[in-house]
Amino acid sequence: MSNPKGQSSLVNKLILVVLVLILGCLGALLYKVCQPPPSPVESVATAEIVVPLPEPVTNTVTVQTPPVVRSATRPAADTRTSVASPTPPLSPPPPTPPEVVEPAPAPAAPRPVPAPTEPILQPGGIAYSGPRVRYEAQPTGSEMRIEGKATGKTWHCIGKIIAGFFEVEAAWQSDLSLKSVTSLGPGKTPPNCFIRIPVRSLKSQAIAGASTMDKRMQAEMKADRFPYIDFRLTELTLISHAPLVFDSRQVAVFKAEGDLAVAGVTNRVSFEVKMGRPDPRQLFFDGDLKLKMTDFGIKPPEFALLGVGLKTEDEIELSWTWRVALPP
Repeated sequence: MSNPKGQSSLVNKLILVVLVLILGCLGALLYKVCQPPPSPVESVATAEIVVPLPEPVTNTVTVQTPPVVRSATRPAADTRTSVASPTPPLSPPPPTPPEVVEPAPAPAAPRPVPAPTEPILQPGGIAYSGPRVRYEAQPTGSEMRIEGKATGKTWHCIGKIIAGFFEVEAAWQSDLSLKSVTSLGPGKTPPNCFIRIPVRSLKSQAIAGASTMDKRMQAEMKADRFPYIDFRLTELTLISHAPLVFDSRQVAVFKAEGDLAVAGVTNRVSFEVKMGRPDPRQLFFDGDLKLKMTDFGIKPPEFALLGVGLKTEDEIELSWTWRVALPP
């Protein structure tokens, strides 16, 4: 049987322990209540300081560049640049297409050299009275031919440009017989006629060495200083009946006199010239004239061509066809 006295002693001990614990708790509570509140400094010192940290910094910084305008047919490329990672190599620009060189246009056909614009006075300064017509040189159909001899052989050169004009009283056009024309005959004021030929338009027709002959001819004629051959009419006399129809095969024959300027020297020359009327608005003049180069201060050239020595004779012959027409 258990001992009632021992059990009572154990219970008393447990009660005592519980009471001690309760008293300890009450004492601690009273101590805490009776303590003064801590100062703010102590609170800050004892409190745990928590500072909010920024988001973790990565090694990549994204830089937004302004948008690049692209054509509607190509999507815009991503222009963001990474600082941390190596910049990817830029793709090479597309090759520039080769420049297209337009072929040079073919040189235009030479145009007639215009006559001087200054007025040309007639002999004695006498002006025409009454209406006049003016025939202008045409760009095609005219030809000047120069022939000569060199060491027993014939040489010749041709030019296709004969500029100028033929201005005369209106009766020249209306009276085919020319009987009412007052500007014909010795001592009369002739038609106002001026002719100009560029020296450099005269080209040798030699099979070989043509360019050499051209250069030598231009040098002897002083083409750099006197680039033109000029002629001014001073007298015109009809020496045959003028045809009464428009037919290029029927011509009127005249004796013409005038001043011919070559290489800076001017001489009075005379020659026969034929005039035809292909139609009511056109005229043509055919003529020929023999000259000496020395009369114009030109020394007949001597030179070697393809290893053969050539000596040019002094006398030359000019022959020409000159076409003129009324303006449209």
